[in-house]
Amino acid sequence: MENILKSARQDWMYIILSTVSGFLMIGFYFVLANLIKLDETTAFLITLILFSLLFDVRHFFPTYTRTFLDKEYFKAHKSWLLGSIVAIILIPLISYFVLIQGEAMAYNGQIVLSFARRVTLTLGFYHLVKQNWGFIAIYKKKFNEPEDGSDRWEKLLLLSGSFIPLTYLAKTKMIWFNDEISAFTPNSNELAYVLEFWGKISAYMLVLGLFFLVIGFAINARPQYKFVSRNLGYYFIGIFILIKLILVNGSDNVLYAILIILIVLFIFSLMLTLQKAFKFGKLNIKKWAMLLSALVLYWGVLALPIENTGLMIIGITIPHNIQYLTFVGLFNKKHYSGSTKNHGLAAVLSQKVILFFIVSVLFSFLFELGRTGTTLNLFTEPDAFILKNVVAFLFLSLVLHHYYLDAVIWRVRKDESLSKDL
Repeated sequence: MENILKSARQDWMYIILSTVSGFLMIGFYFVLANLIKLDETTAFLITLILFSLLFDVRHFFPTYTRTFLDKEYFKAHKSWLLGSIVAIILIPLISYFVLIQGEAMAYNGQIVLSFARRVTLTLGFYHLVKQNWGFIAIYKKKFNEPEDGSDRWEKLLLLSGSFIPLTYLAKTKMIWFNDEISAFTPNSNELAYVLEFWGKISAYMLVLGLFFLVIGFAINARPQYKFVSRNLGYYFIGIFILIKLILVNGSDNVLYAILIILIVLFIFSLMLTLQKAFKFGKLNIKKWAMLLSALVLYWGVLALPIENTGLMIIGITIPHNIQYLTFVGLFNKKHYSGSTKNHGLAAVLSQKVILFFIVSVLFSFLFELGRTGTTLNLFTEPDAFILKNVVAFLFLSLVLHHYYLDAVIWRVRKDESLSKDL
């Protein structure tokens, strides 16, 4: 069977063409703002709340269902599950307090928060692309494509093609959120101080990168730590190099060079992928449709003349949420119904769709109340900047923890039982 879900129609609707939902959500915002004549802040807040409660934060819940709420899985993996959430909360918070030290702690804190958010958003974008690749890989396997190494070029095609519009956005739109001005476009009086502070951040990224590489290579770490630590080590060292290059050559020149490299890689990988496809002789329609729909989403949304970057994030993320909720919902239902082990609450929720929906929406409400509600209502005084930033870092950490858990529990090639279930 070439389908991932129950039917070809569901595959097209919930996986391949879910990208349409991104454009529809953006359209919903413009209906509120331009036709109903709500002010932009209210229109965006309504869009954000619907997106968060029904899709984005709610898609975190199946991840926790498969890990913390699965009695059998939690019992077998308790130590690293608890250790991971403690580490992912503590490391960003420690980094924040180390970096803000100095006379201008409030100013430093805003730069660090802007930087941490940009780091998390970039990881989040990679998280979206990685899921796209997961579905492409499944379609390749179901179509019995030969394992001749061609997947590396298809993966490069997807990665380079996806990061071209993101890099273009970063080059043409330096400020993504209003509170980033001090970090990315300081005035002439602040410039020398900010440049020196970015040097401090880059040095810290080098230390952090080496720390994770040691865990990934030098220490006999668990697989749950090893592979993720290596990737994070490379990522942080890459950030160190990027900051250094920008400080020397300017962001415009560096991002232009990265953009050229990505375009060359995209063309090169496209040629090799097409060559392999013609050699195979059969057209894997769903694989190519999945690849094309992902690129259309990223190129389409990130190239739109939208001032509100948050709206762009909603547009490119909601298809990911729909794919994940649909796929994991079906996977959990099959996985737990066929098991004789005691999986606890995870098994119960997987079989009761309405109950799962209610509980996951409640989870989303509490999460968003903590993330947005506390920031808007409790930390309005200037002296509360540290507490406000700590809350922001806490919820950034929880988002990172979702990325981490997904990176572990969906490692198909490392888990034969998971591969069989899929």
